[in-house]
Amino acid sequence: MYTKGSGEGAKEWNPNMEVHRLPNVGRESHTYLHHIVKNYDKLADWTVFTQAGEPSFGYRGHRKGGGHLLAGDKFANYLTPDPSGARFIHTAVVQLPSMNHLLRAAFCINSTDVEAGSVTACPKLAAQWSKWWDIGAFHDFIAFKIESQGGEPVMDFYRKYINPSHVDRDVTISFSQGARFAVARAKIQSRPKADYERLLETLSHDADPYSGYFMEWMWSELFQGHQELCPMPPKTAAISHPMAIDELAQRFPEAVRKHYVDLGLAQIAASRSLEASVSGGISGGISGGISGGISGGVPATTTTMAAANITGIIVSVTSVPAPETIVPVTDVKAPETNATTTNAKTTGVSSAPQVFTAPLAAILAMAMAAFA
Repeated sequence: MYTKGSGEGAKEWNPNMEVHRLPNVGRESHTYLHHIVKNYDKLADWTVFTQAGEPSFGYRGHRKGGGHLLAGDKFANYLTPDPSGARFIHTAVVQLPSMNHLLRAAFCINSTDVEAGSVTACPKLAAQWSKWWDIGAFHDFIAFKIESQGGEPVMDFYRKYINPSHVDRDVTISFSQGARFAVARAKIQSRPKADYERLLETLSHDADPYSGYFMEWMWSELFQGHQELCPMPPKTAAISHPMAIDELAQRFPEAVRKHYVDLGLAQIAASRSLEASVSGGISGGISGGISGGISGGVPATTTTMAAANITGIIVSVTSVPAPETIVPVTDVKAPETNATTTNAKTTGVSSAPQVFTAPLAAILAMAMAAFA
């Protein structure tokens, strides 16, 4: 087990775990890269990288929660190795250096009707994205991070660490909002270990580094190179985030209606459940984006995952500036035990010690079910 806190909560959950301390720096990107660097020559065949909040639909805004799943997707889908060598579900797009964004409609509206029931890396139509929207005050937030930490502007960072061959002044990147993805060993090892060591260094000096935000946008580019896979709307003058969400709601009225019908049913079910208070209730509305202020949709029901032919999961969540705990989920090849073994080929689950309860327990249970 890796821990950025005391690790006591994890010990109580499973006393057989070995505890290894990590400094509380770099958020989940530091955890991911630490694992890659430390285990570069003995990586799992297929590794799932995910924050430790319970996987559920959408995103509620910056540090406001949401389980980062596309409507209709399941966490279990990440456990099956993809022939391409990676699984990225692109739920957002960023244009650099402007930082203007798109959000995928099926990431904002919890209805599979938006994309006709399919879950694919990209939407099939450009119309299944929001309008381009401006991140507003987040510009100043990132600029302050870069200046105060002696960092590099986003395009300089991109060319230096991700894509040195890029010569244009701008780049458009589709990415997985929330930094959940899965990658094969061969894909990770297609880049030299030194590349990951250099990136790790940028994340190793602050609890909330500027490069952590850049990396959330750039993981797919790091592992798969620059690919303009997704059909996108033409670049136009960016509108505000609330306007973009309102426009989506007007464009998909039936899907929004279904979103709220399902939400109402979930609220009724929750009110009848003695355990409803464990999840902290159910928030309504259309799922938001970086600027926050818009609540996420219906929390996903915890499901049992079938056994999967993988060898490791990394789960990480940060609580800035509070310490983190990382609890490992280990090798599928050892189904006789749910405990971490000393020769496991993965790191594990990170979570702030004070929240080592319902969401983390749920994701651990889901992962362990896959190993049974």
